[in-house]
Amino acid sequence: MGKPKRQVNSGQREMCELLGAGFDVHAAPYPFLREVKRRIQWEPVRQSLERAYADQGRPAWDPVLMTRLWLLQKWFGLSDRAVIENAMARASFREFLDLAPDDPLPDFSTLHVFRERLRHDRRTRRSHGARGNYPGALR
Repeated sequence: MGKPKRQVNSGQREMCELLGAGFDVHAAPYPFLREVKRRIQWEPVRQSLERAYADQGRPAWDPVLMTRLWLLQKWFGLSDRAVIENAMARASFREFLDLAPDDPLPDFSTLHVFRERLRHDRRTRRSHGARGNYPGALR
């Protein structure tokens, strides 16, 4: 009797199909995460998300780091707390996140705030006809 096979969620399957490879994200996270990191243009993601951040107050966490944490959550089916714990412990996650072993990570509650900010922006876009011409719009 072998190990039970882990189920792959639709986000994982879609990303694997997009990459055009037969990756099993759970069996080989290093190649999968390296390929995703290499193929996505992260700077436009950063520029788009930075517009939703205020210029005052405490410095915000890098929006690309937050997006990558959110992706890890979706692909590996992890809670906010679990993705942070895994990012502290797993070299494959830290490499995907562009973090050195001693680099800090956001508190798990920060992920919730990040998701809520994205949800709020999505709802606001819908109510403004997706024009994105309102204060704080993500473009």
